[in-house]
Amino acid sequence: LLVDLRKCKANIAKMAQKAQKSRVIFRPHFKTHQSHEIGELFREVGITKITVSSVEMAFFFAQHGWNDITIAFPINILELEDINKLAQNIQLNLLLESGEVAEIIGEKLRYKVGVFIKIDTGYGRTGIDFRKTEKIDKIEGHFDHIMDTLGLDLSDDSLTDTPKRVAKMYVNEIFWGLD
Repeated sequence: LLVDLRKCKANIAKMAQKAQKSRVIFRPHFKTHQSHEIGELFREVGITKITVSSVEMAFFFAQHGWNDITIAFPINILELEDINKLAQNIQLNLLLESGEVAEIIGEKLRYKVGVFIKIDTGYGRTGIDFRKTEKIDKIEGHFDHIMDTLGLDLSDDSLTDTPKRVAKMYVNEIFWGLD
């Protein structure tokens, strides 16, 4: 790997500052560099959360001390045992794109994970079609099960309506009005 270290460090610092100024979480995607050494440059500017494209890559970076990792590609249910191993030791976030997968992980996961729901915004490529609320309703039901599996008490006032709020947020706020 040949890198202009000065430019690389400057670009990383610029993105970290921009995220901080915008008050958003900077979770850089490590799929391009896939390098422990480049990852350390992110740590130097205070980055603690990363994104990867596979379970294998998540293991690699977890072995190098990263403990808040998002796998930004839809999960393969055949890798659930490895996902459980990761989730046992780090904060792991998964991308869900179907109610069926949500149901399966709700039954098979043994450790708490964060969940991002992939929404199709009208291109028809992948994800849950934001116009088809029955799919959102189905995910909501599975999200209840996931939260229960993770030991989150849905009778707690702060969590009671979380599954419905998540579904409504995507359908009625983020993607409202898109055709």
